[in-house]
Amino acid sequence: MRYILICVLSCLMLYGCSQDEEEKGESSIDRATKEVADKIVTQIKTPLEKAEAVKELEEQRTDRLEEQVQ
Repeated sequence: MRYILICVLSCLMLYGCSQDEEEKGESSIDRATKEVADKIVTQIKTPLEKAEAVKELEEQRTDRLEEQVQ
């Protein structure tokens, strides 16, 4: 009887530990994916935002020049 109880408890412990490792693996993969995605978004958005700012400055300069000409 003891032998069966020890086997059952051992199996339950191993089963519980294997589930924890799988969940941790998925969460670390998700975390790493999110970090990489955030870096990529930042690298894409930064030049676009800078280009928009330059465009606005150029439009303002053009408007001022047009006002001076009139």
